[in-house]
Amino acid sequence: MSRTNLSISLFIVLATLSGISRSADRDNKFAVKSVGATDCQRYLAARKLGGSEYALYGGYIGGFVSAYNQLTADTFDISPWQNMDTLAGMLASHCERNTGENFALALNRMIGALKQAQLDKASISVEAKAGDGRIMIYEESLRRAQTKLAELGIYKGLPDGRFGPETETALKAFQEQKGLQQSGLPDQITLFHLSY
Repeated sequence: MSRTNLSISLFIVLATLSGISRSADRDNKFAVKSVGATDCQRYLAARKLGGSEYALYGGYIGGFVSAYNQLTADTFDISPWQNMDTLAGMLASHCERNTGENFALALNRMIGALKQAQLDKASISVEAKAGDGRIMIYEESLRRAQTKLAELGIYKGLPDGRFGPETETALKAFQEQKGLQQSGLPDQITLFHLSY
């Protein structure tokens, strides 16, 4: 099978798996562009070197996630708390175990794993401030973090999506339990540990 036909077939599978409504030619084929047609090994090499090729991967990830958000029903944000560095790291972790896998397929698998925590409706952003630190986070993501902390017996307040002293204290306690920096903020690494 040629690389073009492989890419076309792959994206038909990707569109089906991800739930994105398909648009293609009359034979259900469409072209795969840019770094989406490469493999995980090339992504890992570009990530290690940094530079312009790795920036292309970052743009591809951001564009894919944005398109997913726009084109998938009942989706406001498939990655409500994950920033681009976190998404890139998650992909790298998967790619290290699957070096020959197509990059676009790996990205689609990550999107599938993120579905459990997606926001299906809009949420306002709120500011979380502790010490000299400041983070913007969706109110719904913060409410979910508070709920998880309450389930763990750490947070005693009402899960309301508002950041205050009780949330900061609970986050510090959780961070201490996990051996993380005790910032009291819902940062990427803390939210990762709360979610997985």
